[in-house]
Amino acid sequence: MSKLINRLEQLESEIESGIRSVGKALMEIRDSKAYRDQHDTFEAYCKERWGFTDRHARELISAETVRAKIGTFVPVETLKTEHLLAISSVPANKQGQVAASVLAECEEQNRKPTTKDFKAAAKEFAQPKADPKPEPTDKPEQEDAPTYAQTEDHWEDVDDTPEQAETPQAKPEPTAKEQAASLKSIIKQHNAAMMRAIDDMHGVMPNKEYHAGCHIAFRNIHQLVEAWK
Repeated sequence: MSKLINRLEQLESEIESGIRSVGKALMEIRDSKAYRDQHDTFEAYCKERWGFTDRHARELISAETVRAKIGTFVPVETLKTEHLLAISSVPANKQGQVAASVLAECEEQNRKPTTKDFKAAAKEFAQPKADPKPEPTDKPEQEDAPTYAQTEDHWEDVDDTPEQAETPQAKPEPTAKEQAASLKSIIKQHNAAMMRAIDDMHGVMPNKEYHAGCHIAFRNIHQLVEAWK
């Protein structure tokens, strides 16, 4: 028990000094039950020691769990707890993909991501695709085509003057900056598709080393292309 007490004191000291993530420290305290010496429940420990609810503690732990899982996909140091919580409902093997798509879109728009962006991305991921509408089985009856006798007296009413095609207006040539932006967008789309394929590959043939290495490579590609001037 003394070992747990010493570890608890060490973790609490690291939380107060900012050395360790609050969520990560609370996770260890909860799982090891190091709080049991002075508190009956983890809920009581959070309230009496830190002044927040058990629910808030679970949110901090959940955010830390997401942070640990997507670290090979995106620069997690830029993400807030609210951002991580927003995508915690997404399946674990897809959280990095969703976070990367949000950051890429915001970077393209030259703005910082918000919690609303992450919530919208998580909602879009969870939204089931609508089934295509079935084609109607009962087709309307087609009218019989007019016979020659019905049409031969009206041939002179047909205007056989060829229509003059409208001359299309020439579009201005895109500038080098516009072409570069278009190419960057294409590269990002292909890069995201490759990342999804790597996720699926990992699901079929799990290999953490290769999985992480591939995502680091694709992340480097994204950063290099974005910095290309």
